[in-house]
Amino acid sequence: KEEASNSGVREKYRLVELNLLWNSNLKSRSSDVEISVLEGLQPHPNLRHLRIINYRGSTSPTWLATDLHTKYLESLYLHDCSGWEMLPPLGQLPYLRRLHFTGMGSILSIGPELYGSGSLMGFPCLEELHFENMLEWRSWCGVEKECFFPKLLTLTIMDCPSLQMLPVEQWSDQVNYKWFPCLEMLDIQNCPSLDQLPPLPHSSTLSRISLKNAGIISLMELNDEEIVISGISDLVLERQLFLPFHNLRSLKSFSIPGCDNFMVLPLKGQGKHDISEVSTTMDDSGSSLSNISELKICGSGISEDVLHEILSNVGILDCLSIKDCPQVTSLELNPMVRLDYLIIEDCLELTTLKCMKTLIHLTELTVLRSPKFMEGWKNLVEEAEGSHLRITASLKRLHIDDLSFLTMPICRTLGYLQYLMIDTDQQTICLTPEQEQAFGTLTSLKTLVFSECSYLRSLPATLHQISSLKSLHLSSCESIDSLPHLGLPGSLERLFIAGCDLLRDKCVEGGIDQHKIAHVRETILA
Repeated sequence: KEEASNSGVREKYRLVELNLLWNSNLKSRSSDVEISVLEGLQPHPNLRHLRIINYRGSTSPTWLATDLHTKYLESLYLHDCSGWEMLPPLGQLPYLRRLHFTGMGSILSIGPELYGSGSLMGFPCLEELHFENMLEWRSWCGVEKECFFPKLLTLTIMDCPSLQMLPVEQWSDQVNYKWFPCLEMLDIQNCPSLDQLPPLPHSSTLSRISLKNAGIISLMELNDEEIVISGISDLVLERQLFLPFHNLRSLKSFSIPGCDNFMVLPLKGQGKHDISEVSTTMDDSGSSLSNISELKICGSGISEDVLHEILSNVGILDCLSIKDCPQVTSLELNPMVRLDYLIIEDCLELTTLKCMKTLIHLTELTVLRSPKFMEGWKNLVEEAEGSHLRITASLKRLHIDDLSFLTMPICRTLGYLQYLMIDTDQQTICLTPEQEQAFGTLTSLKTLVFSECSYLRSLPATLHQISSLKSLHLSSCESIDSLPHLGLPGSLERLFIAGCDLLRDKCVEGGIDQHKIAHVRETILA
């Protein structure tokens, strides 16, 4: 200690940065000696940046603990200080902005001893906090009625396999001593023992989250516009993750693939925490997702409650895409939303639609591999007619794999339809007379596409009646062997045939149907 004191470090008032590095290769190292040496290396109070590396002492030096002599520190890095058993009250450092702990192998718990006490505590200026490779660390405890880390922007916890507890309560909107109110980025990796995760994002400022192998979550990624959550496949116990949707202010894509073994729920699923109690960050329109134009929702882990909570927080929305949601049976949209484009794919149980006013202005609809949707659409149209509303009357583009809509009241509302694509219909062999007649009622249709309708043997016989039709596309419809007997409409300007060998052979030069396409300005036979 005397030699260390005689080094003159304490008198170097112009010293800004100090790195204290112990030789890790020395076999005989005394903890008491290293404690004395570090005590003697007390720097001048003007020091701004300090690193302590490979220190094997079990305690903090007094100048970093009881009297906090280095009160002007802005950054502190403690690396591989494996004997250090208790952290000093660093929360009392008034100017500390960056704090890193790495390889602190003797730290079992972090709590009030770190935050400090008195009038100055709780890391008033800390912006970056990093924990890494702390193999024995088990718990991070909070304290009540104190708002700590008021300016923290980045929190990182990596490779802490024993960590079980985070100060979850302090992240909640339900307390007036909320921690991390300004947090922008959260990164937790390889912390598999975590018992509970806080509701994320806990604040509208938190725009980037990366969780990998963190408790119940094998992957959760949130950037400014997209959130992806994946579950751990071998979970036995029922586990839950709560999401405060009112804080997902810029969300455009929401994906929870393969999470059948645990539940992802809106925050109100916590019982006393009702969404209406925590929606203080909503704007004047009452919708926290009010500024987005496109929202994509997909994944088998999305429950009906989650879908409802997302959609109830949506304001102005141009495009909504819902894919691969087998748990969802009903769709309810905020009546204030003006939706232009709706995409439904692989929603096998979606039967009920509760979005009458929302669909009045719908101009584009895609429905694929969702066999019960058509019944819900039919019921909604019939209900709307009783209320003198014209559901989907503004529809201009329809992409669908089920021709049954042609014989439903739906078809009567499609007077403005300009684009119709029948895609991957693997059931229809021949059109019924009613379906044939329905094609003739599509008086505004300009483009008609049949794609991968493998069993369909013939095109609508009434095709020539659609005087508005400009373009006809036929792709991979192997069973169609001829054009309609009465030919194609005289208005047709473009004909595209690909993967329809039987039909193509009759339309090429010298084929028996060549005369039926002689008036078409552009013909592509592939």
